[in-house]
Amino acid sequence: MLRGSNENPAIVAKPIRKSAQFDLLPHPSGLIQCPSESGLKGADRVTTASSWLITGANGQIGRRLTARLGDQAQGLSHAQLDITDPAALRDVVRHYRPALLVNCAAFTHVDGAESDTAAAHAVNAQAPARLAETCRMAGIPLIHLSTDYVFDGQARSPYDEDAATAPLSVYGESKLQGEQAVLASGAVSAVLRTAWVFDRPDEGFVGAVLRRGRQQDSLNMVADQWGCPTPAAAVAEAIHRIGERLLAGRGETGLFHYAGAPVANRLDWARAILDAGGLDHVALQPVSSDAFPTPARRPVYSALDCRRILGAFGLRQPDWRAALQHSITETLS
Repeated sequence: MLRGSNENPAIVAKPIRKSAQFDLLPHPSGLIQCPSESGLKGADRVTTASSWLITGANGQIGRRLTARLGDQAQGLSHAQLDITDPAALRDVVRHYRPALLVNCAAFTHVDGAESDTAAAHAVNAQAPARLAETCRMAGIPLIHLSTDYVFDGQARSPYDEDAATAPLSVYGESKLQGEQAVLASGAVSAVLRTAWVFDRPDEGFVGAVLRRGRQQDSLNMVADQWGCPTPAAAVAEAIHRIGERLLAGRGETGLFHYAGAPVANRLDWARAILDAGGLDHVALQPVSSDAFPTPARRPVYSALDCRRILGAFGLRQPDWRAALQHSITETLS
């Protein structure tokens, strides 16, 4: 069994002579105690009034955002900050004195959350509540990331921000509680729901499809799950735009959706991945997700309506196909 990003089991490898099952599961985030203030290196200190503090900086979106902001940002990985530790959170904010905080940290092991409920809620629900309270007391804005898994998948048109939520999993429920806590905290905040995030072609769903495509002549692919593949770099750009507006005191706050276009099923996405990777000879066979039960239920349709954020911040919805092609071509060249 392979463990990748927060994507769901969707692929079954089909070898030339004998079929073999293969599924994708997200890996748990490692959370390690934050160093004490006295243990922080002097070179890491950021004290400018324009600085951004980013938690979960070693994840796909956090990594892209930290790189995009350069010297403006201080990124902290899971190994550097345990966001479930209230004292560590206060110490970090007091030490770095950021002008804005972006929470990219999350427990993303969707199936693992079903058996480790306490950890999922500690990271995805309770920690964001404390982050929001810390930001409120410090007088700084907070941007928090959430997920399309807050929906039950019964819709047949993209969900907007006012759509009723009904998560099917512990992961989805914990993320919903986290975003609700942030929005109710009184902090100046923006919650950004996104979906099916990808970045490097050697990780997550994209990496798994490419690896199997190099090994097999045919892949069985789940074809009844629909959503919006989203390049991490585009989400980082959106966060940057939102943050700049919030720092200038003229940005809208509240709940926003931001994801790639067009809407696709996993079969479409896998076909695009294989073609971009020079594996267009690999055949794909559509299968139902019902054939591969998992501990956590996933929404079969979770496309996001992004019109609110596009109008509020002058953004464009990213074309995931172009971003995917660029990512894979850049790596192969």
